[in-house]
Amino acid sequence: FLLFDRILPPQFVEKCASPVINIHPSILPSFKGLKVVDKAIKYGVKFTGVTVHIVNAELDGGPIIMQSIIPVPQKTKSYTDLQEIFRKHFILMSTQVLYWYKENRINVSARTVEVKDAQFHPSVFYPNLEPHVISACGINNFYG
Repeated sequence: FLLFDRILPPQFVEKCASPVINIHPSILPSFKGLKVVDKAIKYGVKFTGVTVHIVNAELDGGPIIMQSIIPVPQKTKSYTDLQEIFRKHFILMSTQVLYWYKENRINVSARTVEVKDAQFHPSVFYPNLEPHVISACGINNFYG
């Protein structure tokens, strides 16, 4: 898993064991690169979010495994105002994806990622978080 506030050189990614997974603080493909939460807030978005994706040669362009939605309250000025909410999403989503990989439930074909037996109902998290992951992380309130 990568969660860096920098862009890594392709040589680094090529030398890593596959797959390399990134947790990106936006709903990709919008707002790629660095400092994206502040860019999204400045742009005036009403929702932002988190994307977990497989790293490929294109900056923030790999196949998407999971996404979540985070509302942006009107008085939000910067990432700092949303930092605790993002932290909760990062923990929950990385734990969920690790469970799926451990259970060999993720299948990637070109740009399509399928998660065996995952639930795909409209939710804050898509695919949905599984109850045992929420329980294991001890986070029940995503926004408070």
